[in-house]
Amino acid sequence: MGFYHLAMIKKSIIIATALSILALLLLPSFARAERNIAESAISFLKSHQNTDGGFSEPGESSEVFLTCWALVAGSVAGKKPLSWASNGQTAETFISKLTNGATALLDIELITLAVSSSGENPRDIDGTNMVSIIRANVDKDGGIGQTIKEHCWGLIALRSADETISSNMVKWLISKQREDGSWADSGKDVTEVTSLAIEALVATGEADSNLIRPSLLFLRNRMNKDGGFAGQSGKSESILTSNVIRAIYAAGDDPNLPAWTFEGHNPLNFLESLAAQDGHFFYAPEVESQPSLATAIAVPSLLGKHLPSGVKSARASLGGEGGAAVDDLGNTGAGMKPGENTKSRNRLRPRSSLRSKATGKRMSWFSDFWLFVFCALSYVVVLIIAMHLLRRSEG
Repeated sequence: MGFYHLAMIKKSIIIATALSILALLLLPSFARAERNIAESAISFLKSHQNTDGGFSEPGESSEVFLTCWALVAGSVAGKKPLSWASNGQTAETFISKLTNGATALLDIELITLAVSSSGENPRDIDGTNMVSIIRANVDKDGGIGQTIKEHCWGLIALRSADETISSNMVKWLISKQREDGSWADSGKDVTEVTSLAIEALVATGEADSNLIRPSLLFLRNRMNKDGGFAGQSGKSESILTSNVIRAIYAAGDDPNLPAWTFEGHNPLNFLESLAAQDGHFFYAPEVESQPSLATAIAVPSLLGKHLPSGVKSARASLGGEGGAAVDDLGNTGAGMKPGENTKSRNRLRPRSSLRSKATGKRMSWFSDFWLFVFCALSYVVVLIIAMHLLRRSEG
């Protein structure tokens, strides 16, 4: 064997080994970035627990909606949030005091979800059975409450409590889907309710890909150029974007893939760009509003989760389909066909002024899995070359 060939073989083996080490180092690094942001978010939330055990926006009184979201965020992050305490008062104590006076169905559904997610029984919260209250609001046709939003949260809450979901409940939601793939109680909440409907259908286990993929396409077509999703202002918002990200994960898709990427921007890195140094999330670029709520709702999305936690995702990914930031589909009237009553609107240019220095973004064009595949294949190719050189030198 010549000295040159021996040197080449050694060099090839060194390169292959280096690539394999690189794969091992890089593969978890992207996930660690989201985990670190989520941990900072949890710390911020805990710092805004009031002396009654509930959670609130800075300087305000505790509220049930925000407290429920704080508990969901903590549970998804692997914590035990019901035991979180301030001045000796736990979050569980705060929730228990609320159950007897809770009348709004959405609050009851979120309390059920929060308690179930924390591993406790929502059928006996200080003597109140929250599950039975939800079931008392189920109509003969399977609808829960008065709106699609209440129905969806009802399905998610019941599933989190390991309750059986009847076929009528599922059929009711499917019957409300528009021809363009969306759901809405009004034209103003189409993105939010469509995201929620996807998540709820996945929770029931009845999310057929032919049903979900048009909804994903509808959502993708409403994505702004900065990767975020906008409300009535037209400006991308953290809360709405978090809702969409959960729907994407529920469908079995990945917000980092090309189908959700426009000029390097996708929903996840837009959300991460709104993370402040103290762990809270801005409501929108350069807009400070509802920091506690925005932070709590962001946590499941940062961790790649959908609700209720532990439910298997569907298989409705858009895969490698490209295209984003196109004009909106119509957003009024059930049964509307795609393209009818469409309204073009200017898309916002990406902003970078509030991007956190501590934020580590994932790669936009391929996920961690494909990074691993790339490095593994490179390792194999280099080894094959080394073996070929070895055989030639021996021959």
